[in-house]
Amino acid sequence: MSKTSEQLQGVLTGAVGDWLHARGNALATPLRFVYDGEPLELTRAGLAAAIPQAKDRLVLLIHGLMATDHGFALGELAQADYGTLLHEQKGLMPLRLRYNSGLPAQQLGRELDTALEQLLDEWPLQVRELVLVCHSMGGLVVRAAWSAGQGEPRQWRDKLSHIAYLGTPHLGAPLERAGRTLTKALRAIPDPVTQLIGQVADLRSPGIRQLGDPAQLAWPQGPRQLLVAGSLAGHSPLAHLLGDGMVSLRSALGDDPQQPRPADTETRIVSGVPHAQLAYSPQVAALLLAWLPDPVVSQGDAKPAPARANFEAAAKRPTPHQLQADAVQLGLDAVQAGQRAVAQVRLGRADQLLAAVQTLAPGLAGPVQAAHAVHARLVGLEHAALDAGLAAASAVTKAVRDKG
Repeated sequence: MSKTSEQLQGVLTGAVGDWLHARGNALATPLRFVYDGEPLELTRAGLAAAIPQAKDRLVLLIHGLMATDHGFALGELAQADYGTLLHEQKGLMPLRLRYNSGLPAQQLGRELDTALEQLLDEWPLQVRELVLVCHSMGGLVVRAAWSAGQGEPRQWRDKLSHIAYLGTPHLGAPLERAGRTLTKALRAIPDPVTQLIGQVADLRSPGIRQLGDPAQLAWPQGPRQLLVAGSLAGHSPLAHLLGDGMVSLRSALGDDPQQPRPADTETRIVSGVPHAQLAYSPQVAALLLAWLPDPVVSQGDAKPAPARANFEAAAKRPTPHQLQADAVQLGLDAVQAGQRAVAQVRLGRADQLLAAVQTLAPGLAGPVQAAHAVHARLVGLEHAALDAGLAAASAVTKAVRDKG
């Protein structure tokens, strides 16, 4: 299967993966470890054949909702994702996880718990260290895996040294909660087209629905943990409201007095990075490289070179001058970025659901497509009007600033 086909399958399973799984459909992605783009056979012979240069220190990249393991290799990091960089800079053997993100996190956690134990049992070497890098929903799957094996011996938990959560909605995602309210309101309106839009939107998988609720999952105890949040509004007061466009700062940072983070936990905020890009951001890559300890290098061994010569330049943080920009313009930029992110999410989710209906229930494609077109037009007009208003306000602000 091509990379594009696998990415489309990731979107489909995120939207209706529970339906596919319940019917044994071949499109329901099973939970698998992947190396160099290929799923691994969890036997000692199969792993030795697939990875002849196996190491005893592993890093596992875990994608988020409606994504696949390919989602880490995009943008600036298309040729060198976090796994590649950590392999070259920290000596960690990179693996990636592929799973059906439409299933509940608790179910996926149980599967991951079993799979990790089998991986370490069959690995060609005695594993010395395990590091996990999780984007979005992937962090909830890890916390569910930790909870699944509570009270029973697990060697993968003993070897787990570091966990990085990138935009994980530990306290839920506000957009999903808003989506519930919106679909409920649409279905209550006495109009067939509006009700159909609400019914289609309400077909969200358990993987999507769970993102609206705080994670009722235990925090791992023992490994060092890093919680990274994206901020579209820099360090302004709006930052806590907008977050990365999908997940608020408070949720991504796990700021809940009822369920406090473990003591050995650090938090970071990266400015200007939307939710999806946390999986392939040079800023985040720099954070991971700085946070993880260097490998023990024998005398005479050379430290590995960066994967790309311009990596440090691409990973530069915003300058102090940029962070201290005029409060009015910063607010306008934050609102504009936030409303564009919301528009993309709304239209993207509608596209994904339409594609799923066309694939799984072609007989409904006609009316659903008509409702989809009306919905897309309304969303487009609404956000275009707001965008135009914000652009005019920005022009006035710039004119005033230029005058002195």
